[in-house]
Amino acid sequence: MAGKWNSYSPYNFTLNNPINFIDPDGEDVYIHFFVKSDKKEDNSMFWNAALTHARDLLNSGELGEGDIAVFKAVSDLEELDEKVGDIVSSYSSEYGKTKEFGIWSHAGLDGPIGSKPASKDALYNRGDDRGNGNIANNNSSQLSIKGWSNIDFNWAPDSRAYFMGCNTGNDSKKYSFTKNISKQSNFNNVEIWGQPTSSYPSKFTNVRETNSRMREGDFNKLNVYMVSGPPLGLTGRWLTNYANQMNIYKNGKKVESSFQPGTQKKN
Repeated sequence: MAGKWNSYSPYNFTLNNPINFIDPDGEDVYIHFFVKSDKKEDNSMFWNAALTHARDLLNSGELGEGDIAVFKAVSDLEELDEKVGDIVSSYSSEYGKTKEFGIWSHAGLDGPIGSKPASKDALYNRGDDRGNGNIANNNSSQLSIKGWSNIDFNWAPDSRAYFMGCNTGNDSKKYSFTKNISKQSNFNNVEIWGQPTSSYPSKFTNVRETNSRMREGDFNKLNVYMVSGPPLGLTGRWLTNYANQMNIYKNGKKVESSFQPGTQKKN
């Protein structure tokens, strides 16, 4: 399996669980996760979107000699604290500080959604009154801001974080998840990218366009980007539609909007 990744770059890479790209001299660490669940289509979509990002890093030349990119699965988002810590402790002394973090998942206005209840630092806990007599049966599958603020990413200068799920950068209620995250001390001076509306799979970053395999839920070995756009409606799965640029925040302020890096459809 490792051999097929060699075709993406002139560098030699090492495969781990599920995949690590390694170069020998040590400059930057790239940390990425996708949320794994019991839904085959979701797993295919998010995993292949993460791998598309890996190919783009390689093909652009950003991931080069001296860098390592780690791609792993997560279900309980509370485990990110330990998993990120393990990656940092395993690789930072040899490969440098963290240049990028990314997570591909379902999400909402309060951030990424795991496939299991968060075992600690959940957005709300079992037994909490969520209003109108609605008592939570389980912990939320989303982390609280406190949970996200506990993670030590060991950031490099000019670093960034991508939150690819729906509405992570939605400012319709004044403060988006990514804006709030960007205020936390452990995200100081980090560019935080979030989706302004619901996001959907696409072959391109600047429009929303799929193909027959994607519409059947098969994303294996395809270029897949999670892009923000209007509701699917009756024709959204079949016709090319516009994509919204992602919102980018730093230190509590929106600095710009931009399409995520990757393949754009030419006019």
